Amino acid sequence: MSVWPFRNDSREVAAVARLIDAGGACAQSGGPALLATGPRAVKTVNAAGRPLANALIAGQVPALEELIASAIAGKPPSATPLAFGEGESRQQVEVTILGLDSGAGALVLGRDATLERNLQSALIESRQRFRDLVEISSDFAWEVGPEGRFVFVSPKGALGYAADQLVGRKPEELGGDASSQGDLPFLARARVEASEIWLKGADGRDVCLRVAAAPITDTAGAWRGVRGVCRDITAERERDAELAAAQNRRLLLTRIIRAIRDEVDPEAMLGAAATAMIRALGAGACVLYRGEVGQLRPAAHRGAMPHGAALAQVIQALAAADGLIEVDLHAYGGEGKVLAAATSYRGNINGALLLWRNARDRAFTAEESELAGEVAAQLAVAYQQLANHEELTRLSSTDTLTGLKNRRMFFAEVGKRLAQGTVAGTGGALIYVDLDNFKIVNDIKGHQAGDEALKAVARLLADATRGDDVVARLGGDEFALWLDKVDPTAAVRLAERLLASVKLLSDYSGDPARPLGFSIGMATHEPGSGEDLDSLVARGDEAMYVSKRGGKGRYHMAPPAKAK
Repeated sequence: MSVWPFRNDSREVAAVARLIDAGGACAQSGGPALLATGPRAVKTVNAAGRPLANALIAGQVPALEELIASAIAGKPPSATPLAFGEGESRQQVEVTILGLDSGAGALVLGRDATLERNLQSALIESRQRFRDLVEISSDFAWEVGPEGRFVFVSPKGALGYAADQLVGRKPEELGGDASSQGDLPFLARARVEASEIWLKGADGRDVCLRVAAAPITDTAGAWRGVRGVCRDITAERERDAELAAAQNRRLLLTRIIRAIRDEVDPEAMLGAAATAMIRALGAGACVLYRGEVGQLRPAAHRGAMPHGAALAQVIQALAAADGLIEVDLHAYGGEGKVLAAATSYRGNINGALLLWRNARDRAFTAEESELAGEVAAQLAVAYQQLANHEELTRLSSTDTLTGLKNRRMFFAEVGKRLAQGTVAGTGGALIYVDLDNFKIVNDIKGHQAGDEALKAVARLLADATRGDDVVARLGGDEFALWLDKVDPTAAVRLAERLLASVKLLSDYSGDPARPLGFSIGMATHEPGSGEDLDSLVARGDEAMYVSKRGGKGRYHMAPPAKAK
């Protein structure tokens, strides 16, 4: 392809000079310049214009051809942007076409706009990248103007609001703790790096935002607003709160379990559990129940909780719910709030936990309810262990045939009663009952009939005594009773009633001529005598043999113990 240098033609030079002057600074800036005598005919070109001239001759710039033709035809000059070339060689120019006198040609004066276009494209790309980075690093960007109102919010909006719903509003209108305290970073006077605030979303939900912001100032340093970005970290903070609540529940549960396990005595253990629950949950009172559904009985009680029909109805509602409930006692004619949790072992309810708060106190939280449920699960296991222990104790302390206490438990209980009586200054009576003619029952009617006779005797003795008296089968056909706060006169009256009641045993006798009966020996314990259990037992045992030797069917009172 040919390249045309400027020729030293005075007329052309003069024409070019005139046109350069008319074209202004385009050519003076060192841009392309060429003299065309036709759409693809280039007569003279400068160095900067050679690429444009080559592209014109090759037919690669049809728009320029049209402009040259129009200029030659007399059309007024105009500045027009053009692009030519491919790939990295592509150039951007802005040309002005001036027609020569008498249509002899056209002068093309250009300004290289490639760098400007590239810079503009780079700026546009940079702005897009900036927007992308802002959206990646935050949930929304914003600007507050000098009036303290949002003047810009990124297009996708924020807090459940569309952008246009926020523009024009004051940040304080979004609610939240920071709004009432005047600490909103949207109105910051100093740079904010990572402030966290809670606001209200469009749906009323609490939203936690992490904010980075910088104030805007004018040339005089006066505050003109704030720009910043926000990220919604509500899920993170809720997760942190859940983890903290779970950790707190574990700590409280550990303390409660330790309080339970540190106590050996079952009654003290349950009392410690009730006390620990009150402290852990800030309740006013706690009652622990044990037993099956419909037969729950209080096992431990701490604090002043209202009793009566209201709590009974709560227990019924809990049994129906088979889980955990919170009840306003006002609905049952009571006062305050109760959080009730059933204790369930292997699918069977074996107790309940009730926590009470005054009506003026706050309601129980979800975390507190969950903790109560976890404690109830631990109590269910403890209740079962207590039930197992009590059953073992019962088996080890009870006569399996009659259900009365056995010898070991009887004398252990009498020893405890003696100690209590010594402190309280009260006495009691030890009564031995030995069956007359019991061997004949076994010999004639058999051992099964003998067992039935022993059970009948046990019922008769239990019916003849008070609820807090101790009744036992010592072994074979020998029974014993301990009566608290009983003097010799009262003991004799009981012995006489027992002897009169033997007629109730006539059906169990082996031989009517030798009926089943009682021989009774008694010894009373005087408070302040200093007599120990061994001495008392020896006196009662001797009184029994005196009665037996006297001909059966009678009683004998042992003489008083010798003072020590």
